Amino acid sequence: MFQHLLVPTDGSALSDAAVRTAVTLATAFKARITGLHVMPELHVFTHRIDTLEDTQERYAQLAERHAEQYLAAVARAAQEAAVVCEVISVTHDQPDEAIIRAS
Repeated sequence: MFQHLLVPTDGSALSDAAVRTAVTLATAFKARITGLHVMPELHVFTHRIDTLEDTQERYAQLAERHAEQYLAAVARAAQEAAVVCEVISVTHDQPDEAIIRAS
């Protein structure tokens, strides 16, 4: 029935529960999983242009670090259940649109 499950995650407890459920389903149906994390775009309003570049770079580093942590949890759960898994992160202001585009 299921061949591929898209599993969006934001690192929350509800996301963790969804990951566990998706891994269980993937195991039962011999399906593969794609873990997805959507990072919001940075919006900064400032009159100091010199701080903008540093702020953008720091924000991107933190967002990437969080994405790696959240997606590593998906990959780990899949690996423990011997489920084929890939993980992706994207930047988008509308997570629902990013999820639809990824499916």
